[in-house]
Amino acid sequence: MPFLEFPEPTGPFDVGQCDCLWSSPDHKLVVRIFYPTPKPDPALEGDNKADKPGRKRAAWLPDTYGARTISYAEAYAKFMWRPGINSAVIGTLGFLPLMHNVQTRTLEAAPLAHPPGGLRPLVYSHGLGGSRSCYSAVCVDLASHGYFVVAPEHTDGSASLSVMPDKTIIEHKFVPNKAVIKTQEKRIPGGFTRSLVPALQPRPLTQYEFRNKQLQVRAKEIIFAADCIESL
Repeated sequence: MPFLEFPEPTGPFDVGQCDCLWSSPDHKLVVRIFYPTPKPDPALEGDNKADKPGRKRAAWLPDTYGARTISYAEAYAKFMWRPGINSAVIGTLGFLPLMHNVQTRTLEAAPLAHPPGGLRPLVYSHGLGGSRSCYSAVCVDLASHGYFVVAPEHTDGSASLSVMPDKTIIEHKFVPNKAVIKTQEKRIPGGFTRSLVPALQPRPLTQYEFRNKQLQVRAKEIIFAADCIESL
């Protein structure tokens, strides 16, 4: 019996799931796609068996591109408690058993349904410290109502972890401690050996500047995902 299970989707469709890489000369983006798939016909014996093609449950944290479940467990622990031995221990002993046994309501290699009125595309961008697996319950429910949901795993360092097919790993980027210090103009101690023009004074990085750079990357990736959907 699984330790945790996702809620049943409320829509008229079952939900398929797949991970893939969308790339261009300027972008490489791993995405998870949630899409509507037809429900089995109860009149057909064995139509809902797990060993039937398209009826196998998909994993919440699959070993896609060499990223094991333990990798994401440790990444979430690092995000919550900062890097260090404690994070590795918490991730391995705490999050791993929890995350490894999560059962999804999605299916592998399931056929695509064609809802009346067509598929409705939607890009669902994860929050700080998230991944393409985050908000799966919301994405699954949307897909069960006929939405074609694309959940990107952002490469701006805002995700807890992002792994590319070539095994490139992008870890979460923490805001430097000095970034929380409010910028202040101050004179240079010890004389006039350097310019006193305020604009030329060294100053600490602000959180806005740090996060804004990530936000610019994220916005470009969302636009890229939307362009890919349009080209399908």
